Amino acid sequence: HIGFEEDRTLFSWVSASEGNIFADKAKEVTARIKKLGPRKKLLKNRDI
Repeated sequence: HIGFEEDRTLFSWVSASEGNIFADKAKEVTARIKKLGPRKKLLKNRDI
């Protein structure tokens, strides 16, 4: 556990030839993080 909310991370496999998919994933996670707003504090295991 690294202390970030689950919605602030995205793990996805994208091939080097799939630039358009990479761009879509980057836009998706950026929009999600903007919607969440600034992170207030790191989460601890007991907060999960």
